[in-house]
Amino acid sequence: MDLLTLTIVNQFIAGTASALLLLLFLADTRQQYLLYWTVAACCMFVSSTLATLFHLGQPLPYWLAPALSNNLTLGIHLALLAGLYRYFQHHVRLYWFFAAALVMFCLHFTDFAQQATVNRLLLNFPVMIWINVLSLRLLFGQRDPALSSVYLAFKLAFIFNIMQLSLRFMLVLSEQTELSLISGSTLLHSLGFFGLTTFAILVFGSGILLVYRRQQLALQSSSERDPLTGVLNRSSMEQKITTELDRCQRQGSYCSLVIFDIDHFKQVNDQYGHLAGDAALRHIAAVTSAQLRSYDLLFRYGGEEFVVCLPDTDSNVANQIASRIRKAIEGTVLANYPQLNLTISAGLASSNPTVNWQQLLTRADQALYQAKHNGRNQIRQYSSLEPQTI
Repeated sequence: MDLLTLTIVNQFIAGTASALLLLLFLADTRQQYLLYWTVAACCMFVSSTLATLFHLGQPLPYWLAPALSNNLTLGIHLALLAGLYRYFQHHVRLYWFFAAALVMFCLHFTDFAQQATVNRLLLNFPVMIWINVLSLRLLFGQRDPALSSVYLAFKLAFIFNIMQLSLRFMLVLSEQTELSLISGSTLLHSLGFFGLTTFAILVFGSGILLVYRRQQLALQSSSERDPLTGVLNRSSMEQKITTELDRCQRQGSYCSLVIFDIDHFKQVNDQYGHLAGDAALRHIAAVTSAQLRSYDLLFRYGGEEFVVCLPDTDSNVANQIASRIRKAIEGTVLANYPQLNLTISAGLASSNPTVNWQQLLTRADQALYQAKHNGRNQIRQYSSLEPQTI
């Protein structure tokens, strides 16, 4: 494939990526990192356009080609790095990025840079490699299992770019010695345009994949979450509790369930209105979540009932956690409704090797019935059905 064809291909890739990334940004302007990546694609489009005009024989002043064209290639990498900083919520000091681009542009007008194409490449390559290493370092610092495949795609893109830039840099250095590995600059330019084409496909494809994956996770989360309280909803209970129960049984450990509801909740709605009832439910969910461990699961079972799944937890530890939740709810005041004295009644049950999640939930529910029958604001265990109010 000749150089003119490669530049046209790069124009098409960059133009398409620019349009897609801009549309994605306009669909949700909170995703500021997409704006930076749109700028990166635009830099590639303008650079490829200048290269196309050059290969078509159009006379271009030095400040356009190669000075601006090379600087726009550097701008691709700077904008990608700035987008990653923004995505990972690091502070972006844009003046450093503009300063770097301005310095490199000015260096193109030195006697050294104007002497030969090779000299300009010797100026640009180390800077671009360093920028890609910074991007790669950011990606290797992330530990989000849900997005690990997307981060891997980004890593592969930057690793490829570092390798192809390093190879071209070594070829340029060899041209300055008697150990020259290439004859003429055509091969070097072909490698450059091909490398940019491949890198653009990888990195912009990864960016679009990231947006798709985040939207997929958001939809999944919204389908699993109760819109009022933000905790997991009833429809997700079977799959999640079954998974935890099966895992605990394979490992020979206990899994406990706690089911609780708000005492006299109907009176809250009747006396203070449904807005107060909604506020109470959100308050209970927030206080309960604060008492749980990172791997515990909280579900809104329905109405004023909640279910807590406690993996790797026997009945004694489950009772301690449930007691902590009960005391926290009893001891906190509901904002805007300080007159409400909220308490809960709870029942808990722990697994054995033969019980399934429905049976475990039924046992916890029977214990809850006993807690309510015996005066509320207490915890009952299915195994003993003895009140636990400490």
